[in-house]
Amino acid sequence: VTSCAAFLGAQVFLNMNHRWFRAGRGGEAEANSLGVCEVELFDMFEARKVEVAEWLRQRGAEANEVLEKVELIATMRGTVDGPNAGEVAQPTRDWEEVPKEPGNFMPKGEIPPPEWRKRKDDEAFHPWLLRVTQGPIGNTRTISVNLGQRRMKEGSVQLIPEWATESADYQEAFGRKSVHSSDIEVTTNRAWKAIDGYRHDVMKWVSDTGRSPEGDPHLQLDTSLLGRVVEYKGAGSLAKQFNWVPAILDPVRAANA
Repeated sequence: VTSCAAFLGAQVFLNMNHRWFRAGRGGEAEANSLGVCEVELFDMFEARKVEVAEWLRQRGAEANEVLEKVELIATMRGTVDGPNAGEVAQPTRDWEEVPKEPGNFMPKGEIPPPEWRKRKDDEAFHPWLLRVTQGPIGNTRTISVNLGQRRMKEGSVQLIPEWATESADYQEAFGRKSVHSSDIEVTTNRAWKAIDGYRHDVMKWVSDTGRSPEGDPHLQLDTSLLGRVVEYKGAGSLAKQFNWVPAILDPVRAANA
């Protein structure tokens, strides 16, 4: 039990608190603070994940104990030896593997019922996909042996990325790099993360260099506007096709007058 909890707990803890393969300013990998090659760690975790998942499936009460210890480690409330001083010991819950998700384990009472995955009448694919991946209300935590992660309802919890900590706005608001975050939405050109424990989000946009006026009808309204700054002087200064702009900009102008 102790060995399995230490192995899985170490992987979950590192994925939450360590920035893997961090590159130096010259583009080369920096020496890490773990004291062991990161590639070797990855190889070890990958080589044992099937064995760990199979062990948890067969061990019942011992598996419950392991997963509770991983919870203690991930939330920094304890170690494989038990809760930290001052932490109240919680009763051990029954954990089960999530149906149709091999290697993912959840407390028994939080696993959604089988009918949860079925498409509702007239439900489109995108709403169905969001619903089944986010889970029902009360679905709070998953320990994934496959990914070595402890996931909350909104996604896996990891250290906030460097693109956020290097932002002047973030540094002014928080000034801490040891903050955790989880994915809200990740798309081709945007990363949107929730800051764990705070009512704030961070977002990163990447310019879409593949779009052009010729290939995107949304950029064909007035190609004379592309590549230059347009001064907005009010509704009367706009062409008819831009009559939606005043409803957005006029309240901003009034607030900053």
